[in-house]
Amino acid sequence: MCARFQLPDKKTTSLKAQLSVIIPQLEEFRSKKEERKKQFLEVRSQIRKLSSEITGDPSELGVELLSSDEEDLSLGRLDDYRAQLQALQREKVGF
Repeated sequence: MCARFQLPDKKTTSLKAQLSVIIPQLEEFRSKKEERKKQFLEVRSQIRKLSSEITGDPSELGVELLSSDEEDLSLGRLDDYRAQLQALQREKVGF
């Protein structure tokens, strides 16, 4: 589900009016991006914790959870991490 970014008609509206339409949409996108980052951090944190518990290696907990060059915050990537988390959860239960 992708939100449509609605641009006002440049020919009939002033710059101030255009900004009044664009700024709230931009803030909404920023908010959604921050929420998505939180979801990634939470899932990755759980993955690190379970990996550490399974392997018995506490050093895995200190690994950076979301590097600055990791900008792929797509739902597909989040689903991949969630699948990885579920696999680790099943593995832990199997122990």
